[in-house]
Amino acid sequence: MATFSYFSSRAIASYFSSNAISAERNSEGIAERPVGSLTLSDLDENLLSQSVELRQEVEQALEEVGQDDVGCVAPLIRRPFTDLNNTRIAPFSCFFTDNGSLIIQAENLAILPNGEIIQLEELLKRNGIPQGVLIQFSLTSWQWTDANY
Repeated sequence: MATFSYFSSRAIASYFSSNAISAERNSEGIAERPVGSLTLSDLDENLLSQSVELRQEVEQALEEVGQDDVGCVAPLIRRPFTDLNNTRIAPFSCFFTDNGSLIIQAENLAILPNGEIIQLEELLKRNGIPQGVLIQFSLTSWQWTDANY
């Protein structure tokens, strides 16, 4: 059975406020991005496998904290009535300790039913989003950081 750390997404929501695609305003009028949780293992096939160095760093960090998995958060796409609604997109922030996190940056790509690959942001600007769009990530960078922004 995998174990993973739990985290408070409240502190992280402000981090994503400048990095996600759609913003919502809270009661104080501050723009906040909707975020969704996932585990680092959910990213394994899509992102960690793109870099041997990143995979090694993650495995070492998991060993150091004595866990099999950790919790992550990511911005959510808000497009009701499409396959993309509530899809988590980059950047991903994963929490290994109370103060230690990993921020994974990636290009968000959309694979259209006809096989065309475009930037997700370009697709979301279109009036109609076709059914059957797949999201793919292209790893650009990662950074180990202090989770207390």
